[in-house]
Amino acid sequence: MIKKLVIAYVLLLSPTLGLADSIARSIGNVFGEFGAGVGTGLTNPIAAQQPQWITISPKSKEECFAESGKVLNAVYMRCRNGRQEFVRFDATGKKIVLNERPIPMH
Repeated sequence: MIKKLVIAYVLLLSPTLGLADSIARSIGNVFGEFGAGVGTGLTNPIAAQQPQWITISPKSKEECFAESGKVLNAVYMRCRNGRQEFVRFDATGKKIVLNERPIPMH
């Protein structure tokens, strides 16, 4: 089936069938266009899964005190100061934290 399509495409686009160069070029264009279409569909989901930095805003004293189990510790300070997380999302939408840093002060 594909072979017949390639031959038909070559016959329509190549006015001089005696030149092997133009036939080869036409066949290359057919497969090049086909490959470009397939590649586009495959790379978009991959791009969507690239890691990115997201900012977690600082919370109130009451929220952070409750989150830390009513103890003033590193969890409390992390909550009060906010942070940035380098995350990616898996196929089910679950967030995976790859790295963490304080919010940059400019």
